[in-house]
Amino acid sequence: MDWLVTFIERLIQAIAAGVEPLVESGNLGYIIPFVLLVVATYMALTSSNRFNLTGYALGWVLAVTGIGLYQQGNGDAILANLTGTIPTANIVAPSFWGFVAGFIVLIPLLRLPTESAQPMVVAYVTALSILLMYFTFRAGQSIPVIQTTGQEELLMYRKRIIGIFALVYGISVLLYLIVNSSNRARPARRDND
Repeated sequence: MDWLVTFIERLIQAIAAGVEPLVESGNLGYIIPFVLLVVATYMALTSSNRFNLTGYALGWVLAVTGIGLYQQGNGDAILANLTGTIPTANIVAPSFWGFVAGFIVLIPLLRLPTESAQPMVVAYVTALSILLMYFTFRAGQSIPVIQTTGQEELLMYRKRIIGIFALVYGISVLLYLIVNSSNRARPARRDND
């Protein structure tokens, strides 16, 4: 039985060792949204509900519009407000907002049958995933090319905050999909009078 405990400990250590560099570098802001975008693409292309493809296209249009508005509205000023060097001190706020964006926003769709809600979920996940990847990119580009050590730490801090938001957002969206999966369309009732 000790071999099983040893195996589990080594497995957990390997997972932690693999995730830690992603958190430290802030690359979760790329990886988690990319995985969600792949899931949304799969749902759009393989579903029997053809409206999922329309939702996917809408997600791309919304993302491109959001990026355009961000660029025209001096969106980097938002990133300039993210200052600090220790991401664990500010992990609560991006975690809370990631949960709000990933689950709470989708709660009104729980009343709909899964087939009816899927196109809206695909559009939402597609748009926000693309925007999160773009924000992660902008967080890395928002500091001048010539950087000091303090600016490099600030850059990593901004990317970590977006990565934490993306991680909790991804978990929350998947939680929503699991909760909503039991909400199938009910067959019409027949009255035999």
